[in-house]
Amino acid sequence: MNNIEMQILRNNIKGRLTNKLVAPLFLAGTPGTGKSTSVKLVAKELGFNLVEYSCPSISIEQLSGLPTEYATPQFNQASTVSNIVDVNSTLWSIPEIIANVWIQSKSAPTILLLDDFHAVPQHLQPYFYNLLLEYKIGNYILPDNCVIVGTMNNSDKAGFNGMSSAIRNRINILELEFNFEYWFNSYGNKLHYLVASFLKAKPNYAEEDESTGISGFATARAWTAIAAELALYTPDEIHKYASKIAGMQVSREAAQAFQSHVNYVAALDFEKTVSNQVLVDLSTRDPLDTILYSYITNFIHTIDDGMYLLDLMETNKSDSSSTFIGFLFGELYRKSCDGKQLSEGLTYTIDKLIGSKPDKANYPNTSADKLAKAFAKQIPSISTFQNRAHEFLL
Repeated sequence: MNNIEMQILRNNIKGRLTNKLVAPLFLAGTPGTGKSTSVKLVAKELGFNLVEYSCPSISIEQLSGLPTEYATPQFNQASTVSNIVDVNSTLWSIPEIIANVWIQSKSAPTILLLDDFHAVPQHLQPYFYNLLLEYKIGNYILPDNCVIVGTMNNSDKAGFNGMSSAIRNRINILELEFNFEYWFNSYGNKLHYLVASFLKAKPNYAEEDESTGISGFATARAWTAIAAELALYTPDEIHKYASKIAGMQVSREAAQAFQSHVNYVAALDFEKTVSNQVLVDLSTRDPLDTILYSYITNFIHTIDDGMYLLDLMETNKSDSSSTFIGFLFGELYRKSCDGKQLSEGLTYTIDKLIGSKPDKANYPNTSADKLAKAFAKQIPSISTFQNRAHEFLL
């Protein structure tokens, strides 16, 4: 979702709390485009609780409640006390979906997320008709501080079989298109560096046509899953198994392209490059390298590594390779904001770029003498780098 779509979602959720004439919003798009994730992010941002139900797997008992039989005394036709008889009656318990929302709504406004609404079984649609129209099922009503939001896939391959006109007329449907730049800048660049660098270099593999067969297809969700899977393997294993790992989620073509990318990155050998402090002039290299070398930040650990990184920047200060500097600042900015502990090498690099004085507490493994020498290091283009760094890091 892009910024405009996110704002529409926020406005609908907040508006529904104060005006029940505002129709519930349903996000429609292809699988894996972050529809449910976006709702969860907005819920967290607004301080709402969230109750989520997957519509394809919801049962009639969760919507209708369970029956309990009990005896009710009633007069028979003679209407005399001596003729009172017990008649069996049925009491339906509060539906699970209603009860769970009431529990959550006691502490904060609550979003009821109906995920994959396109796959609601036909026999359950009458329950959702009342839920969407009157915010109730039977005699049980959702609390006033509840907002319904839904997601749906909008293609035949995703199992969309249409919906009744009565339901369609009572909801807003916001059709989404996958925006690679927005997704990558918000989420994708935080993935494993091999996945992030691959998608940055070849964004055409970020999303593929859907498949209903055994072959997978690329989506934002699929690449996120692949990135998580890579964390289970050593670098050597990733090099050997990359196509197999990716092929569990995406097409064979995309998996093979990813394997080629992994092979290319392995040949660059960033670990050895940093260890030997090789100053590569990227203006003489393949344009792809200007992207890939920004991910060398993953191999910057010590103060010595940080000083090498500054020298590498100095080597590539010319206009012909300045793209590398921009990509590098983007990576430094992302790492400084993701909440994880930075290595001493990256902390040093950022401190030098923004002109900060060293805080010894951030360098527990570096002696005072070495720290002083590192910060005394002269970088001829430091003022130029600092001006650009302020745009990214501050």
